[in-house]
Amino acid sequence: MAVGSQESAGPGDSGLGAPEVLMPSSMAVLDNQHKLATGDRIYYEVKEDRDAPRVLMVDEKGAIDVPYFGREQVAGKTLREMAALVKKDLDKDLYYNATVLAAPYTADRSRQQVWVMGSVGHAGPVNIPADDVLTLWSALWAAGGLTAQADATRVQILRHDAGAGNSSAKMEVNVQTIYETGKGDVVMQPGDFIIVPQKGEASGYVTITGAVRSPGIMPLPVGSNTTVSQAILQAGGFTEWGDDEVKLVHYDDKGTRKDQWVEVGQVLRGDRSKDVQLQSGDLIIVSQKWINWSM
Repeated sequence: MAVGSQESAGPGDSGLGAPEVLMPSSMAVLDNQHKLATGDRIYYEVKEDRDAPRVLMVDEKGAIDVPYFGREQVAGKTLREMAALVKKDLDKDLYYNATVLAAPYTADRSRQQVWVMGSVGHAGPVNIPADDVLTLWSALWAAGGLTAQADATRVQILRHDAGAGNSSAKMEVNVQTIYETGKGDVVMQPGDFIIVPQKGEASGYVTITGAVRSPGIMPLPVGSNTTVSQAILQAGGFTEWGDDEVKLVHYDDKGTRKDQWVEVGQVLRGDRSKDVQLQSGDLIIVSQKWINWSM
């Protein structure tokens, strides 16, 4: 029996209970038009459970957390395709011929979000209004503004369009110029990450997210050769559920994304050849392990 850790709610698991909702009667009538993308929320139900529908959200990596199973990559799939994928996996160990139902969470259309991290008053999600656009300046204002330590000249936006061929982009914006001239503001899109670095003597910054004890933005000291394993240790190490096979996301000078898996567990056990030196702008993603029991 495969059981997913439900230790805490994150961007991919809203943790919200769902109100009463009219769910489709069968998988055959699920929506097969809209392609799921980061920020989408859905009602989810396994009919055989007889539980109320849950609300799940597609996270910044295009995945949802399926109760009692784990993560499923669903970006770019319709609800019908998603349900078929989830059913296939649930039927392996947990159910006999499960009926997976899903419906758009239309009550939350106004709550698509961007994520603001780093030197702001209140790091976390910022909602995109249903009837208006959200700009970079507005998002930073909603996040409590910049702190005194913030470097307003090098605010980064990471954009991952998971529903369109997994294309990604990174841009750096001088927010100080926006403040002084009123020009150069950027319209945000659902799932965008805004990263506000700190001032200080550094050759650049990297971001660590996921199952580490102190996620956030880390400066790269001038003249240093910081590696992935060193950054993990500086972030307090893995949490109890941290997976020691870590994804490193790097963007080259043209904004092209390259993903690389780093076996940090082997590095910490003495195999230094597995370590990778970090470059400014790199993103380290530490996923959670999933516990598997055989019955």
